[in-house]
Amino acid sequence: MKDRLVIRAVKNADKDFLVKGNDEIKRVEKQSKSDNDDLIRLFKALKKKNIKILEKNNKIVGFIAYDLNHKLMFYSKPAFWILEIYITKTERQKGYTKLLYKHVYKIAKEKGYKNIYCDAYAVNKDAITFHKLNNFRPVYTVYEKKI
Repeated sequence: MKDRLVIRAVKNADKDFLVKGNDEIKRVEKQSKSDNDDLIRLFKALKKKNIKILEKNNKIVGFIAYDLNHKLMFYSKPAFWILEIYITKTERQKGYTKLLYKHVYKIAKEKGYKNIYCDAYAVNKDAITFHKLNNFRPVYTVYEKKI
């Protein structure tokens, strides 16, 4: 039997899955659990319905969240920014990230954007590899040094 994949609009009932995904992303990126900035941005995207949910056979397996008016330090106009993308561990390496990205490319084009921006923590090697393989290019790099 072929898997049934559906990309749909987010619902408030998806909130627990979004939190679970955010927690997993924080773990992979070695972020502090007390840092809630990403979660706050995710809930704002939920309120604006700027999240798409991926279901496989009626079960949620991932999401992509975006911001239509993100402010970048080097760009004078609002940018289309990928806030977060998450695929459950058991469903990775199946092309679902690419599927979700292609979906939001269409949304960005419909809204008049010519580029999409995102970030990836240096420790998230899978994310960096994905973006390089899919023709994203680094725009600027932020370095940190503890003092």
